[in-house]
Amino acid sequence: MFQMYIRTGLRVLFRNKTYSLISVIGLAVALTATLLVFLFARHELSYDSQWPEAVRIHRLEVTYHNPGGDIQSVSSAPGPLVPFLQNHFSSQLVASRAKSIRRNSIIVGDEVFEARVTYVDDTFFEIFPLEMLEGQREALSADNSSVMLSEKMALKLFGRTEVIGETFLVNQNALKVVAVMRDLPRNSHLQSLDIVTRLDPSRFREGLLEQWANPQAYSYVKFNDPATAPGFLKQLNAALDQNVSFENTPIAPKTASEFMELTLLNVSDIHLY
Repeated sequence: MFQMYIRTGLRVLFRNKTYSLISVIGLAVALTATLLVFLFARHELSYDSQWPEAVRIHRLEVTYHNPGGDIQSVSSAPGPLVPFLQNHFSSQLVASRAKSIRRNSIIVGDEVFEARVTYVDDTFFEIFPLEMLEGQREALSADNSSVMLSEKMALKLFGRTEVIGETFLVNQNALKVVAVMRDLPRNSHLQSLDIVTRLDPSRFREGLLEQWANPQAYSYVKFNDPATAPGFLKQLNAALDQNVSFENTPIAPKTASEFMELTLLNVSDIHLY
């Protein structure tokens, strides 16, 4: 029976060769396009799914309602926000900042490179447990001269990955390699994390990370219990209004929560939004 169906089908195909060819090509193109769309969508939706308990990790973003009605929405947050969270909500979450500077002069021996440098708080690795190739993540918090490289950056600068103890200059400041991390996958919003060093406010212009009205760093939180996330912003706004004042500034008489509208964005949604 089945063989009869095959023979009948082949007769029809060869009887109308042009029509059959167009139909087969059309079907092949449609199936290929469908497969490509499916693979693309799966890739886009897989961003940052590699982090353990990604459902608990969020980035804090802010919308400023400036005097005069101007609205400014940014994906970064004011520098004092994470220290504020650490002081007032340490029982509920872990918080950390990451501040990237795109263009930096990198000098290794006689060679000069340009690369991005990312400064992170000591708590960053409690949220994003980067996999190490050489050394320990914790060594980065020893002092401001410690630096971590990605595998590809170590190869670019030194031609090898066994570089613990090597030194190089970043904007004329000497840094010592204490760890090498495995390259992050392409489906991570942190894939440009190649040179990582300790975030210390003294390394930046005075007061840069102390201004509530100036978004300067990406701010991440990891909740101990994901169920607390929906009610967190209400608690945060109340705490900000009690502890942060804009009195005698152009922002007054707005309260902190009226001036800064904070939102949570889950880490797996960052790429799409």
